[in-house]
Parts: sequence; structure tokens; C-alpha cells
Amino acid sequence: SGFKVNQNVPIFNEFVVSSPKPFTQIQDAMLAKGFFPGIGLGEFYPGREHDFLVCVTETKTKEQLDRFVEALKQC
Repeated sequence: SGFKVNQNVPIFNEFVVSSPKPFTQIQDAMLAKGFFPGIGLGEFYPGREHDFLVCVTETKTKEQLDRFVEALKQC
């Protein structure tokens, strides 16, 4: 639903998600659902207020990741 990940770059544990909405809106909605959404890049890089860094490691299960994605879709 408008979220994008650049898959033309190597991805290991971290990747940048681009959102159709400012990250601050995504952050508020995700925190209200009990998820830490990642780090907004706008505070470090002007002009990237819609981008955020997500980290996924082996400490998360597929079910947890699926719930994260479903919550993100509702933002």
C-alpha cells in the first residue's frame, strides 16, 4: 500500500522503507499497535522524512514479521 524497499541494493539485516506518509505518522500508528517501527531518516537526512530504517534479525519469527507487515499496511 505505497511502501517501497529498494531491492536493487544488497540487504542483510537492515533496509530502508519509503512510505507515502511522513515517518512521524507511521511511527505514532505503529507504536500505538505495540510495534517499534524503526528509525526515521528525516532527522538525520533532510528530505528523507518519508524513509525509515528497519532491522530484522534471527531474533524475530516469521509470525512476528508478518504481524509487523500487517500493522504497517494499516498505517
